[in-house]
Amino acid sequence: MLMSILTLASCAQSNHKKENNMSGKKILVAFFSRAGENYNVGYIKKGNTQIIAEMIAAETGGTLFHIEPVTPYPAGYDECIEVAKKELNANARPEIKGDVSVEDYDVIFSRLSQLVGRCSDGCLHVYRKA
Repeated sequence: MLMSILTLASCAQSNHKKENNMSGKKILVAFFSRAGENYNVGYIKKGNTQIIAEMIAAETGGTLFHIEPVTPYPAGYDECIEVAKKELNANARPEIKGDVSVEDYDVIFSRLSQLVGRCSDGCLHVYRKA
């Protein structure tokens, strides 16, 4: 996770000079983030990915789209991991709330949480849908 944040930060810093290139563009910031009980941290109200997505949207003036499954993942860490493992093993594609027309945007930032060491099924569903 730290490497992801550092990568985003370094990209943002190296592209800071190109800020004018985004002027007048319609920007979408799509993210999947997990709150609740997190490993070695305890309960959090807002996931790390959501915090980063909000920072990107604030910096770019982009529209936030929170990718959320219709059936929420359990708040407890162990329970959530068990559901995510079952989804991965079953090649499940959970239904998501809402929709966004990606073709309406000039620039799309996406950031996804990882469950069970890989992108969770909710994120994969979005990429296949888009």
